[in-house]
Amino acid sequence: PQTVHKLEIDTTTEGLIDLADANVTWVPTIGGKAANFAELKNVVVNGSDSLPLPENNFAIPFYYYWQHMKNYGLDRFVDSMLNNPKFQTDVAYRKEQLDILHDSIRDSPLDASLLQMVKDKLQNAEGYKKFRFRSSTNAEDVEGFNGAGLYESFTGSLSNADKPIDLAIKKVWASLWDFGAFEERDYFKIDHRTIAMGVLVHRSYPTEAANGVAITKNLYNAYNPAVTINAQVGEISVVNPDEKYLPDQILYYTSTSSEIIEYINHSNVPGMEGKTVMTDAELKELKTYCMAIHNHYCRLNLECNPMDIEFKVDIVNGKRKVYIKQARLY
Repeated sequence: PQTVHKLEIDTTTEGLIDLADANVTWVPTIGGKAANFAELKNVVVNGSDSLPLPENNFAIPFYYYWQHMKNYGLDRFVDSMLNNPKFQTDVAYRKEQLDILHDSIRDSPLDASLLQMVKDKLQNAEGYKKFRFRSSTNAEDVEGFNGAGLYESFTGSLSNADKPIDLAIKKVWASLWDFGAFEERDYFKIDHRTIAMGVLVHRSYPTEAANGVAITKNLYNAYNPAVTINAQVGEISVVNPDEKYLPDQILYYTSTSSEIIEYINHSNVPGMEGKTVMTDAELKELKTYCMAIHNHYCRLNLECNPMDIEFKVDIVNGKRKVYIKQARLY
């Protein structure tokens, strides 16, 4: 790309955001991930049901990241850094400066009033003690730049001193300036002065049985509609596994009333021999959720495009339950 892309950013909206009051248009206030999560609350399944989303969800808007940067002079550091010719031409120096900025965001004290607001919110979280603090920027899900996988998410706990809430928030903010994220934004000519980080918060998954990604398109044959599903056991990443583990790769066909499931590949995680990551009933449930999301966004955008959907299978009261974690245009 040759044209610099300035992003829309709202730095004035304060308070924790109830996602039932937001929707996909809130990207300039809470970021793409949180805004799309909010839109999922509007999806109707089977005529009347809602999607199973992780409980105790809310968002921290850009305002607090912006204030953190201003209060410690980090906004001025960004300006100086971006204007430095050596930063623009010397990769090693650029990485060094980004590391300094990253660590400064993480190590500067969090605003006490924000921390108290978040803790008060989490104290009423139906017995949950661990929470996921997820990156949500306006530099993702942008036309021509989805930004998938560039930023980081962290767990914070009300009961574990090794995972304090304030550190989780600051580490999410700091990941905006990870070297890889900066380089990719820079290549796509996104104006770094117009980016900000929000935080999507919800309860964590301490008993995760499976996770994965679904695309509401047959990636192998566009003429035979299906949901393409990659599912992996436990917390092993589908996108970036630590080992050379492959997931279950599945086509769940949608062009027929018959329930046709085709396995392209099976998980090679030790102990999964002869097993599937998800049951047929879970896959059918997931397919139903995915098509409800797909059709909702078709109506929302007045055109149909495939959706990229992340999901989990968690153990709740001893039973497996499928959750939708996030969605974005593919």
